[in-house]
Amino acid sequence: MKRLPLLLLILGALLIAACDRTPNMVLGREPMARLLVDLELAGALSLEQNVNGYGADSSRLALRSSVLAKHGVNEAVLDSSLRWYARHLPRYMAVLDRCDSMLADTMRLIEALTDADLARRAGDTAAIWPLAPSAVFASTEPSEFIVFEVPVDSTWERGDVVRLTLAMHNAISTLSAALVADYLNRQQTTEAITTSLIPGDRNHLELTLQLDSTMNARRVYGYLHMRTQPGERAFIDSIRLTRTRLLTEKYGDLRYLQNRLTRNDD
Repeated sequence: MKRLPLLLLILGALLIAACDRTPNMVLGREPMARLLVDLELAGALSLEQNVNGYGADSSRLALRSSVLAKHGVNEAVLDSSLRWYARHLPRYMAVLDRCDSMLADTMRLIEALTDADLARRAGDTAAIWPLAPSAVFASTEPSEFIVFEVPVDSTWERGDVVRLTLAMHNAISTLSAALVADYLNRQQTTEAITTSLIPGDRNHLELTLQLDSTMNARRVYGYLHMRTQPGERAFIDSIRLTRTRLLTEKYGDLRYLQNRLTRNDD
């Protein structure tokens, strides 16, 4: 009698394995999912090439054939698999769920590699934060503001990127931050970008100022501001201000977020 539970487990495993089987000429769930993912990625690549004017039907078909060859199947096996899964929708939904999971993993990997490549290409990163890397906001502090200015010298170039990052702890009130650039042009242009960090939303702030690629900056400056509540003592640490070179891929998106005004230096 003690063997009965073990026999039931073995029988259950055999039944599950039998239910997961597919007929000949039909790919199983995992091979089918992996094939569909590669076909999806190949289709996206083919579409991108067509948009850029490099694609053609022959190259699209060659790309599809190479995917099928990689998985050791042909069009007949793919067609019979699709027809079988169309008649067994719960199985097909399980395949699609697995596809979504693998595609999400692939996109995260692509994004990570892209970000690493962009950071490498930016090069010439300079740490330019001029103050202490941490600060306290409280009603006992002399000011609600931390104001900073960075000298712009001959090492700067048009289109440089200035990025402010920090972490906030023990805060109840909202932290506001701004980055501003004055330009050396006849119109006396100033550009600024602002953001706020709300406690409980997240505890890290990042703010990026994309300098104009057609003008020289005269100075770069900004502030952190928090109006604390009675008894509140908020800590800001890991403050970093960095300058990197222009990346054309992100230039337009970053410039779109900034505000421009004309100052009067007289």
